[in-house]
Amino acid sequence: MKGYRAVWPVVLIGIAIAAVSTPGSKAFGEALSIGFVDLDRIREGYKRYQDALGSIRGVKDKEQANLDEMSATFDKAVRQFELKEGLFATEEQKKTELEDLKKKWNILNEYKATKDQDLERKSRETLGPLIEKIKTTIKDVAANNGYHMIFKQSDLAYSDPRLDITDKVLAALNKE
Repeated sequence: MKGYRAVWPVVLIGIAIAAVSTPGSKAFGEALSIGFVDLDRIREGYKRYQDALGSIRGVKDKEQANLDEMSATFDKAVRQFELKEGLFATEEQKKTELEDLKKKWNILNEYKATKDQDLERKSRETLGPLIEKIKTTIKDVAANNGYHMIFKQSDLAYSDPRLDITDKVLAALNKE
């Protein structure tokens, strides 16, 4: 699968060249204009994206603090159970306390799973529209500057820095 990922940019370039060199094509005889963007730089430099990440990190840190507190409480209950293990008056009392520990463990795990799902949903809801905005802006910048294709820099073995439109995309994104 990794080999397939490395080949697709070459295939796309081949298709684009064939399309623009086909007689009757709107781009026939027109030079193919190709550019690239550094998506990591765009995510790092897009203020709204970074603000959203900060918000998500804040929620994650708060939930992690709650989880750490619950884990510490559970660990304390386990240590207390271990200290009392030989001192239970009856086997039934030991069994009851052990079941109570299992319930606390299940509550802790359910809490973690729920909060992980909530955080994943919040991330999708928050970042999804921003990612779409990035894609739309790349298309708009490409169209306004006469580019036929824009690639991700991470998919290219080599790229001439003159073809980098990352700064133009960032300027358009941060203009709003």
